[in-house]
Amino acid sequence: MQPCRCDYGDPIEQAFFIFASGFVDPLVRRGQRPIAAEYPFDYQLKRMTTVHNTENGFLVACKGAPEVILGMCKQVFVGDVATPLDEQKSKELLERHDKMAALGLRVIAFAMSERTALPSSRQEAEQNLVFLGFVALIDPLREDIVTAVEQCHRAGIRLLMITGDHPVTAGAIGVEAGIISSASEVTTADKLESLPRAALRRILRKNHVFARVTPEQKLLIVTMLEEMGDTVAVTGDGVNDAPALKKADVGIAMGSGTDVAKQAAAAILIDNHFATIVKAIEEGRAVYENIRRFITYMLASNVPEVVPYILFFWMGIPLALPVALVLAIDLGTDIMPGLALGAELPHKGLMNKKPHSLKEPILTSGVYLRAFGFLGLLTALLSMGLFFAYLYAHGYNGETLQWNNHLYLQATTLTFAAIVFAQIGNGLSCRNELGSAISIGLFSNRYYWGSVAIEIVILALLITVPILSDIFATEPFEPIYWIAVVAIAPIVFFAEEARKFLFARFWLSKVK
Repeated sequence: MQPCRCDYGDPIEQAFFIFASGFVDPLVRRGQRPIAAEYPFDYQLKRMTTVHNTENGFLVACKGAPEVILGMCKQVFVGDVATPLDEQKSKELLERHDKMAALGLRVIAFAMSERTALPSSRQEAEQNLVFLGFVALIDPLREDIVTAVEQCHRAGIRLLMITGDHPVTAGAIGVEAGIISSASEVTTADKLESLPRAALRRILRKNHVFARVTPEQKLLIVTMLEEMGDTVAVTGDGVNDAPALKKADVGIAMGSGTDVAKQAAAAILIDNHFATIVKAIEEGRAVYENIRRFITYMLASNVPEVVPYILFFWMGIPLALPVALVLAIDLGTDIMPGLALGAELPHKGLMNKKPHSLKEPILTSGVYLRAFGFLGLLTALLSMGLFFAYLYAHGYNGETLQWNNHLYLQATTLTFAAIVFAQIGNGLSCRNELGSAISIGLFSNRYYWGSVAIEIVILALLITVPILSDIFATEPFEPIYWIAVVAIAPIVFFAEEARKFLFARFWLSKVK
């Protein structure tokens, strides 16, 4: 017989439909035995029941958790004969169930009874059942799930597995996936109810598996995690997962899940692939790091732009960087490299870091100190040093310089060029905030080097094109000084590399 396809219902129902089609035609059987009453699955009762019309009366069909279904049965089929279900036989069946569950199989029990009259209630329908047997289903873990779980552990992401499955099944899957190291790290719903809040918090502080959990308990776990200050992401696919999905900081519904779950969630996982969530976390971290890179890069150029004005107004020395050239830096040469830093791909080792606290601002004191106190100050010293070196090398002795003086224009142009090349070294070092930029590959971000080329072209045009040089008040300086200008880029880069090395060697090592 060709198995029938079922295009509705959850995956388990579809699997049962296909399984049954190996024996009968389910669609024909449904027509022969229409449903007279239905008692849907209840998470508290852990079972569902349907009542069907037959030629001789009614057939009650029940399926659910093995320990629950066995407890409701008075008889068991041995072959085609119903025999009494005594304590010894029930124990043997549960042992058989545990063996299958230990393999990570989801085991569901089935029972039935025949009635002459339609039961008036669920309680009446589910009495004096005859045990039929178990059906074991396997939902094999994806090949990369273990790797994804390992990535989460290295990244400081705590994983909790919350399921309605039997504790043995949940423990086997949890161990196989690497979420827990032992099946003993499984907490059942009954134990969850009896635990005091303090004990539950201790359990929630580590990777753990919760089995036979109700929707209310899942919501309780999410609520407690948030009260503990954690950022909580929850996955789910059923109607009963909706409260937890809604409550979580990030609710993630499965693409194959119910519409209710999708509407309650903040994101929908189209491929139902846990590794996709881990990849999204990595991408999110990369975006966060790129924002900090961009801000650090842009802030660093503010110091050499401000220092000339402080010295001009405070000490009356010649202004080393006119307003037009400040605009040329902020709106011209700095733009493309800054955008290129925002396109930096996730670095190797990004998922080996602990998560940032939600209370930590993106602009920390460390970012300000690095941008203003080191990179910016270094660039200001180098650019202002070249400005005065050029003036004194050409006979300047402290007299007032007119804004259109050729020596003054050449010196300010030299300062402008020095800041541009300092930003090239700065941007290159900003590609890795704590580690060496060399370790990630100097040429791994082709966008950055393309932007540097554009930056240098803009610099050359502003100096050599007459109409632009008139607008921005630039004038070519002596070519020999280009050696000093170009040298500023590696000076800034290697100075920052040295600072990061010393910081990691003497400060981070103490913190750890």
